[in-house]
Amino acid sequence: MNLNDLTGKKAIVTGAAQGLSRGMAEGLLEAGASVVIMDINPKAEKTAEELREQSYDCQAVICNLTDDATREEKFNIAKKHLLPKQLKKHGEKPSTVKVNDKALYSVIDYYTREAGVRKLERNIADICRKSAKLLVSGETKVSVTDKNIEEFLGIRKYHPDELAAHDEVGLVNGLAWT
Repeated sequence: MNLNDLTGKKAIVTGAAQGLSRGMAEGLLEAGASVVIMDINPKAEKTAEELREQSYDCQAVICNLTDDATREEKFNIAKKHLLPKQLKKHGEKPSTVKVNDKALYSVIDYYTREAGVRKLERNIADICRKSAKLLVSGETKVSVTDKNIEEFLGIRKYHPDELAAHDEVGLVNGLAWT
């Protein structure tokens, strides 16, 4: 990369708040680039401020990487990565074990309640083990749907949170921060 060609360009630098990439950010700024520091550390704002004091065009964006994976993100991770991985690990083929989309959503909604996907992968592994047992006992294909998911994972462990329709003594629907 030629640093002489960066005038007017935007560059994104990560980890600059802790000094890991601060030298790179300063080099890009000296070459005329506009820099955005992306970091999870709030110190990134201080780093950007220090660089702005030196008349550089620098901004900071604090990224919160601890947000929960959404339902759709979990579904896509499960469908594209976790299910094929567990099928392969258990010696099964996608043609013999079918897990439909509604079944995956049911696993996400009723059997996991965590920010990540570790428990989701364990539940998919449970489905694969029970499918293998059915295949060994003589079935040619196993189909997992939202209707028969309880046969594979047992009763639902979590139910959707619902707000009470009417006020009750001792129940609070909210959070106060002082």
